[in-house]
Amino acid sequence: MDNFSIVVLAFAVAYATGVLWYNILDRKHDNWMRMAAFPLLGLVAAEGIWGVYGLGGPEFMGLHIVALAFGTGIGALSDVVLQAIARESHVNKVVGVFTHLFKG
Repeated sequence: MDNFSIVVLAFAVAYATGVLWYNILDRKHDNWMRMAAFPLLGLVAAEGIWGVYGLGGPEFMGLHIVALAFGTGIGALSDVVLQAIARESHVNKVVGVFTHLFKG
């Protein structure tokens, strides 16, 4: 049961910090899962790196505070960068052509 509580805490923290980072980056999403997805991936990656190198620091219920701040921020920033790249690339035009061709 202890692992389940850490997972629920990670989702809650990812959503809360996602709202914070996306407001700082002036990006609004209407889907709550989108607000939590990239910060959660960043949090998991940062906790993994933090654990491998044994960096220590303050913890809250098993989550390192510094890894949480950096990981969720980098996750939200990567989402914003990937969206900007997708908007500027030609992938959207190709997908639009295929969607138009295969529309039933």
